Amino acid sequence: MDGSDFIRSVFTVSASVSFVLGILFNTFMAWMIIKKTPAPMLIYSKILMAPCIIDIFLSLCAFIVQPIPVVSHGYFAVVQNGFFRNASGFYNYTANVLWFQMLILFVCCTTIQFVFRYYLLICDGQVPARLKYLTSLIIVCLLIAHVLLHYLSDFPYAKYNDQMRNLSSLITAEIGLTEIRFSSFTPARTYLWMFHSAVMLSIFFICYTIIVFYSIGTSNYIKKTYESAVIMSTNSTAFVKAADFRKNERMLKYNKEITMALIVQAILPTIDVIELSMQVVTPIFFAHTDTIYYMVFAIIPLYFIPVLNPIAAILFIKPYRMAFLKIMRPQRQSVTTETS
Repeated sequence: MDGSDFIRSVFTVSASVSFVLGILFNTFMAWMIIKKTPAPMLIYSKILMAPCIIDIFLSLCAFIVQPIPVVSHGYFAVVQNGFFRNASGFYNYTANVLWFQMLILFVCCTTIQFVFRYYLLICDGQVPARLKYLTSLIIVCLLIAHVLLHYLSDFPYAKYNDQMRNLSSLITAEIGLTEIRFSSFTPARTYLWMFHSAVMLSIFFICYTIIVFYSIGTSNYIKKTYESAVIMSTNSTAFVKAADFRKNERMLKYNKEITMALIVQAILPTIDVIELSMQVVTPIFFAHTDTIYYMVFAIIPLYFIPVLNPIAAILFIKPYRMAFLKIMRPQRQSVTTETS
């Protein structure tokens, strides 16, 4: 098996496995959110459902596009391995941009989860309408601006034909990848690409600053609310005091579990952030480096983020974890009965 078969086979298998598992796990998680969410947690159901929907679309995009990024000799380029591999230049590139936009949208939606959850807590289960409109407007404007910047900065224009031909020969010689057709191509030190890189890094920095800020704000609010509830319950009768204490303990536990699950889901996109940052920045600072072999495969972990998200929710949120175990236990018992 030659190098090209190996590289493309790895991407095909990775995309196929992540697609199947991503669809199955996120569909199962969506079902549990609808059927198994306890009443006190219902106000968070939409926040928990949003990652499932985004993950399904991200799995679908990764499977259809299967981008293979190449960092080589001061160029940033992408070769596709999916269904748009042989499409015309415009559609081939548009599929590429769609996948990158899904990654940006994934990070932005993760950020919005933390913002909305904070306002759900302080506004009695209601997110202000103005905040919904504002975040929607910001995301739409951001995605449109980023799409335009993409087309300006790394579209494989005809003026690059000679450079693309030379680079494809170098890549084939250095890592064995053949049948190269660039769906994205740019010299990394052009002003537009460096500006695009700076914009992407700024988006990631702003998103994670917001996540940290609202994580701290949410934790502080939950702590103060719990302390206030405990003080109020001490002034009640013994029966009411015990009932309120159990209710407050349960709500505190749910909030901690949801916070932990959201934090883990926020950590997962750092794979996206680190990988994309390396892809866009490396050719700028290492313009005379040969094709970096490991960078070709560095994008594969991104395929599996939609698989890990529902697993994190099931592991860290007790009602879903218990529901999952109840579903699995009868199967185990039936298997034990049959074997005995």
